Amino acid sequence: MSNTKQFVVGQYKNINIHIVTWDAVTAEVDLACGCFFEHEINHAPIKGGLADLNHALNGKLLYIREQKLFSAIRFETLLINHPQHNLQSEKVLLIGMGNPEEWTVADTSKAVQIAFRTANQLAVKSVAFAPSILDTGLNIQTDLSSVLLDALLEVCDAQLELEKLGLVKPNTVETWYFGAGDHQFEEKANHYIQNFQQRITQQK
Repeated sequence: MSNTKQFVVGQYKNINIHIVTWDAVTAEVDLACGCFFEHEINHAPIKGGLADLNHALNGKLLYIREQKLFSAIRFETLLINHPQHNLQSEKVLLIGMGNPEEWTVADTSKAVQIAFRTANQLAVKSVAFAPSILDTGLNIQTDLSSVLLDALLEVCDAQLELEKLGLVKPNTVETWYFGAGDHQFEEKANHYIQNFQQRITQQK
């Protein structure tokens, strides 16, 4: 997309990590991942990337939740694997986050790891992950970059250990994108880059 902003965060265990202004609709990857709650804060309309996804799916995102076809309970998943002509990615993984009033950063951390493991089960090379926090109406002051990075690096390390044990096939993910909104994007990117460099330095 011509108006897409993107920064390289760094490389970890042969996985290239980026931050980009993509959502589940615009992500040009093998697997786009988005978090979805049981409802929005104060039951307000969804916003941002989730609203875009609902529109691209002709209202089916909200419909499947209303009909309990996918209730978005905590860590429930739904893989949309039938190609949708309005989506850039052939596959979209919805990760349920439960009640937004009970959300914690640990929930989104777990969602990152669910996305990574699902990507390996599908043997895909590129993944985009959108937390969908603001889309749900959650107003948090916490910088999530350190939490999301820690979750990704941790699951990468676990993957390698499982490979050594001969329990799983080699990791297929080559490129990982953290999706972020356009608002203060450069500041968010700097947080990711600084946090990544700190973690690499700590490991040396």
